[in-house]
Amino acid sequence: MPESDIRRPAVVAVTLALVMDLLDTTVVNVAVPTMQAEFGTGPGITQWVVTAYLLAIAVAMPMSSWISRRLGQGRAFYAALGLFSASSALTGLAWSLPALTVFRAMQGLGGGILLPTGMALLFAAFPAAERTKASALMSVPASLAPVLGPLIGGWFVQDIGWRWVFLLNVPVAVAAMLAAKPLLHLRTGDDKAAFDTVGFLAVSGGLVLLVFGLSRAENSDGTLLVPAAMAASLVLLATFTVRQLRRHRPLINVRLLGRRELWSSNLVFMLTSLSYGGLLFVLPMYLQGPRGMSPFSSGLVTSLHAVGILLASPFSTRFTRRWGLTAPLVAGLGIITAGDAGLALTGPDGPLWVTAGLILVAGVGFGATIIPLQTATVAGLDGLELSDGSTMVNMARLIGMALGVAAGAAVLNALTGNATPGVGFAGGFILISAAAALAVIPSLLFREPGSAPQGAARARQGA
Repeated sequence: MPESDIRRPAVVAVTLALVMDLLDTTVVNVAVPTMQAEFGTGPGITQWVVTAYLLAIAVAMPMSSWISRRLGQGRAFYAALGLFSASSALTGLAWSLPALTVFRAMQGLGGGILLPTGMALLFAAFPAAERTKASALMSVPASLAPVLGPLIGGWFVQDIGWRWVFLLNVPVAVAAMLAAKPLLHLRTGDDKAAFDTVGFLAVSGGLVLLVFGLSRAENSDGTLLVPAAMAASLVLLATFTVRQLRRHRPLINVRLLGRRELWSSNLVFMLTSLSYGGLLFVLPMYLQGPRGMSPFSSGLVTSLHAVGILLASPFSTRFTRRWGLTAPLVAGLGIITAGDAGLALTGPDGPLWVTAGLILVAGVGFGATIIPLQTATVAGLDGLELSDGSTMVNMARLIGMALGVAAGAAVLNALTGNATPGVGFAGGFILISAAAALAVIPSLLFREPGSAPQGAARARQGA
């Protein structure tokens, strides 16, 4: 199939899949109270509907690279779509909370494979010189989903029923599968390596314990459960890394992180995800708490962040093509830092238009970083390396988002007892701002595309 013919179905299929998957991550939170009332359970039990999804993503994501190499990006993406679609239908038809939780975990397995394989598929469909364009296309669903999710979820839960939050995924997934049919035989290499079961258990166990520990950190009540989970996570992830470095054909080619542009871009991705995840956690509580806004009004003000991303993305594409990766990325990180720090300084008594403007500014900064950062994560990667690189950057995103929520919750819990209103939220915004500022350091280490050694042979063991 000609290259131009591959790009069109890849863009349509991956965009639909990303919108569906990312919306599902955010939309469910709105439906949890209604599920709780219908099934007659407490919040602690119902919360497993959300937690099971995240933990399943942590399990599935590490094996997405192996699946892509084994089946090819096209078939792996198609299989993940099928699993996500079927489990969405089952979730919408769930007859009890245990069944709902199991089906949500199945959704997480599909979603954990869908994001990395979709990213690898899209970049494989574009030549290296045009990956900036692919990054721009991916930025639209990534920026809209966190804001549209709560709004769509609230509408469905209130007027249609919470089950349709999940059932809506089915026609979207079917449309994506139809669009992806021409890509079924797309593969960028052939790797029949055996599945590394021990390595998979180590990395998936490490990620599950890490996500679990971070999600429970603010409710540890002084017990050893959270510290033990975090310590075990570090041991398992270290064990996995050592094992992969010694294997001829690893589950995930961690040797790629020996390339400066890859480890630095993954570190920036983790820090920006920390900042972004923390903002999405802290901002709604700030607007509905000290600011006294209604949930709907809070959602509208929060949506200004997505508006900023959409405004900045087209300019970011042009700037990246003209000035390379580092300059637009550093500028974007600086804008995020300024916007979030401004939210801390304004306080709950400041003018609402100033707060709204700062949220928009922070969104513009984040939008400026997406294109150069996504382009940097696949710079110099070819063939089978695209699957490994996509898996690692999505693992960095998952860890960063979990860290952002945990850190935001910890700061709020530590400072909300202060007599001055809004002090805890100011601390949260300072933390978010600091994460973006810290990301500037590794971003200065990027090599521009074309200057870095192209090295499939350099990092692919035994190939």
